[in-house]
Parts: sequence; structure tokens; C-alpha cells
Amino acid sequence: MDTVVYRKSDKLVAGLVFARRTPEQDSHAITVKIDSICNSELGGIPSDYDTIEVEQALKPGFEAVINEENQVEFIEDPIAVAQQQAKESANSKLVALGFTDDEIEALRG
Repeated sequence: MDTVVYRKSDKLVAGLVFARRTPEQDSHAITVKIDSICNSELGGIPSDYDTIEVEQALKPGFEAVINEENQVEFIEDPIAVAQQQAKESANSKLVALGFTDDEIEALRG
């Protein structure tokens, strides 16, 4: 199973650790990840962070968050949503200017 590392104080997801071959390797990878987080701009000490095991820590187009029950939820990635909206807006403007679907596709390169 994958592991989500989060800061206890505000439930910020600080890192992801993907499953290794053995439980010992998993444990070591989690310790290393938490040490790296503590040495990053997030700072703190290892006891400031906790972990939650999940079946899958990454889902394309989604962002992991910790809910009120200390469970991992996946929400649509706000950046991906904004990019999709911008793409749709640009396409509608190009259509309004008279571009064909083939021409719009050619612009995407």
C-alpha cells in the first residue's frame, strides 16, 4: 500500500511514499520521507507528521487531501480544472473567430 504523509496541525499533505517490496523497506522509506520533509521549507520535527496508508496515493487529475475523519480523499486538482476551463474558453473563442476544428487542432501542435 502507498502512504500519505501529512502535517497534523493543518492536515496538509506533505508527501507520498509508494509501496516497496518489503515492510522494512516501506518503513525506511517513510522515515526518510519524513526526515526530508522536516529539512524542507515545511520544517518541524518528525512528531509533527503522521501517515495514512491508502490503496493508491496518486490519481491523475486529482489531489489528495485529509478530511475531518483523518481519511484521504481525492478532489479535482484545481490547477487541472483551471487549465481545462482555459482550454475550453480558448477553443470557443477560436470557433467564434471562424476557425475550423482542423485548424484549432493544428494550433495545438
